[in-house]
Amino acid sequence: MIPIIIGLGLAWLFLERIGFFKDAKNGDNLCVIGMPQAGKTRFLSYLRRARFLEGSTDEDTHEDFVIRLKNETEINIKKATDLGGTDTYREKYSSLIEESQYIFFFFNIKQYLENEEQYQRRCNSRLLQIFIDFENTKKSGGRKKKIILFGTHKDLLTISEIEALKKFKQLIEKKKYKNFKDNVSLIDTTKDEELKLIVEKIFA
Repeated sequence: MIPIIIGLGLAWLFLERIGFFKDAKNGDNLCVIGMPQAGKTRFLSYLRRARFLEGSTDEDTHEDFVIRLKNETEINIKKATDLGGTDTYREKYSSLIEESQYIFFFFNIKQYLENEEQYQRRCNSRLLQIFIDFENTKKSGGRKKKIILFGTHKDLLTISEIEALKKFKQLIEKKKYKNFKDNVSLIDTTKDEELKLIVEKIFA
């Protein structure tokens, strides 16, 4: 129980600070992208209050659903896109990001820190692509994009959550997308209590 309490506490502090959806408009779009088997579909299923079905995702689009918070606030999502995690789908990143105001990027924090099968390089390549798309939006005068990086499978870490966050931030400190480090949270998407807290704080 103690690790869960610590994890929830850190998530609370992070989400309290960023006020991620404070300027959200009803009818915004969001996209859920990232690495394979990183919890993307499970998270979006929770947002939609839909049953989660195990299995890999190609591309699923869900239109016009409502996120209801415990304070009775309702957030209307015009469209949410869940994109598969294999390299095949990276070519769709730019168009998805262009039409979305909010981007949720999921990656396996354990694999990233341990660099399993060059996981860091593969993940960093995607983060750089997202950064470039964000910069292109700025140049074109489009509405500012917002991103949260979700480091999942934190329950498999052999170091503390605080140490893992520190190490991750150090690893991207010299990257072009280093500012993304301010919007990262470690979660266990298999725990409903964590998902509930994070959703409440993101959309409050």
